[in-house]
Amino acid sequence: MNEIIFLVEETPEGGLTARALGHSIYTDADTITELHTNVREAITCHFDSAEKPAIIRLHFVCDEVIAAETLAHSPLKTGTLSAFLNDVAQHFNLSRDELLSRLV
Repeated sequence: MNEIIFLVEETPEGGLTARALGHSIYTDADTITELHTNVREAITCHFDSAEKPAIIRLHFVCDEVIAAETLAHSPLKTGTLSAFLNDVAQHFNLSRDELLSRLV
């Protein structure tokens, strides 16, 4: 497996939850730093070392806005970065060039 994506949401109590898309992995935490640790531990428990994803993405959902970060990865290949940028542009109904101009 090359990549796993977690959907991260704030709880009404003020903590955070992370749910893996396509896998039965769930964790929660009080802080983002604690969530990073808990996601890494959940990945280690769920996969053996040969199947462990090279890329762990956290997609944060807050008021219908999605932000993403890469938690752990081997060096990104150009195609992976390109696909990520395309996904973000599509989510915001922008062309890739419009997205890139807003990031600069």
